[in-house]
Amino acid sequence: MPSDDTSEPLTYCLQPLLVIELQLHPCQETQVYVNRLRVVQRLKGFSTPRLYCETMRAGLLIVNNVLDKSQVSWCQATSSLWVVFTFIKLPQILLQLHVSSKGILEKNDFSPDVVDALEMLLQFTALLDVIDAKWPSNCLLYLMTALRKVGLIQDSHVQSFKAKRYDKLVYCIYRVLESPPSNLAPSAVLKDSKDGFLVAFSLN
Repeated sequence: MPSDDTSEPLTYCLQPLLVIELQLHPCQETQVYVNRLRVVQRLKGFSTPRLYCETMRAGLLIVNNVLDKSQVSWCQATSSLWVVFTFIKLPQILLQLHVSSKGILEKNDFSPDVVDALEMLLQFTALLDVIDAKWPSNCLLYLMTALRKVGLIQDSHVQSFKAKRYDKLVYCIYRVLESPPSNLAPSAVLKDSKDGFLVAFSLN
């Protein structure tokens, strides 16, 4: 069985798989997705956290593609089938994946695999930044809130990853201001709001 090689992303096959399945069967049962993801995991020999991370990443890539469509307004995009899938259906799929391998979560329990997967997802700074530039707040926080609702993570994890995401944004702003593009004035605003972070640069 292949080793868990992080240099080979699963997203290139998971994203089309999810898109095609969602297009053909928008009301597909959660267990069908679970079975197909398990097949991909066995074929690639990847760890469970890696599978979870790549699945969430594929969902966010789908959201980004929807937001990229210039003819689609933000309100239309957020109510689209793709966004609903990523922030409502996807957490249910991850929950069923956990239950099928580790059993039912207790009231104050959580999934260490999902926590590890979020740690991996946090490393895809460019993807999160691109979506946040189009989203009214923090897309990662939206996803974590959905995961919290199904019991896969706890409030402490949400706050911890929110802080880590904030630190990465601060670092990125520092790097931009250190060597700013010609059309970017040396000033920026990073505001912690109720639903995430608002980042603004002043343009010349």
